[in-house]
Amino acid sequence: MSLDILIHKNSYSKTHVSFMYGLIKNVEKHHVVSVHDKLYDLFYIFSPKTIFLQLEEYTNEWHFFINDPSIKNKPKVFVTIDDDEYKKEQYIKLLTQIKESKCVFIAPQKFIKDLPKAQYIEYEYLYNSDIYFPLNQERNDKTLTILSNDPKCISDVEPYLYPNKEEKLCLVNNPSINNEQNVGLMFDHDMNTGLNTFGSVIDLSRSYDAEIVVCETPISKINKNTYPSKEQTVTIDTFLKQHIL
Repeated sequence: MSLDILIHKNSYSKTHVSFMYGLIKNVEKHHVVSVHDKLYDLFYIFSPKTIFLQLEEYTNEWHFFINDPSIKNKPKVFVTIDDDEYKKEQYIKLLTQIKESKCVFIAPQKFIKDLPKAQYIEYEYLYNSDIYFPLNQERNDKTLTILSNDPKCISDVEPYLYPNKEEKLCLVNNPSINNEQNVGLMFDHDMNTGLNTFGSVIDLSRSYDAEIVVCETPISKINKNTYPSKEQTVTIDTFLKQHIL
C-alpha cells in the first residue's frame, strides 16, 4: 500500500495537532499513528512520500532513518516545532544536536534568529479555521486566562487573584499551578468556545494570538500583549497549500 503522507500521532503539541488535522483534511491517502520504534517498518509497509514528525519527541531511530543513505525513494520529512517560548531553550539544544539532519523544520518565525542553522519553513499567526471561528454568542463577565508552561507565569496575574484581589479570572492550561481559580486544560473546540463566550482574555502563553483575533475576543485591560490584524493571520489550509502540498 502506498501513502501520500505518514503523520506521527501526537495529542499535546498545539502546532503539531493543527497540522495533523489539516493534513487529514487535505490529503486523501494518509495514515496517523505513533511511529515510535516502528518508523522503518511503517516506511516499508506504506512507502509514504512525506512524513510528519514533532521535535520534542525526536528520537535516535528517527534521526537514523532521516539520514540513512541506504534508503531508496526516501520520503520528505517535516518536523514541527511548537510556538512555546518557555521551551525555546530546549528546542535550541535539540536542534544543535541534530542540526545536520536532512529534514525540514517548521518553526515559529520569532524563534528563527535564535535557532541553529538548518532548513526551516517559518510560520506566524497560524490557526485552524475548522476549529477557531466566531460564534457570535453572548459573552459572560469573566476573563479567560491562558497560562504558559512556565510555572512562574502566574506572577503576572497574581495581584489580580483571590485573596489578593478578587477578579473573575479563569486560569487554564497549566494544571501544575495550585490555585482555586485554575480549572485545568482547555484545547481545540473547548478553547474556541471559551474564546467566544468569555468577556475578555489574557494570553500568558502567547500561543493563541491568531485564534484570539479570529474569534474577536476582547482583550483584558490586564493584558499587555499586542496582537496582529485579522489580515495577518494564516489558516493551516493556506499554509499547507503554499509550503507542503
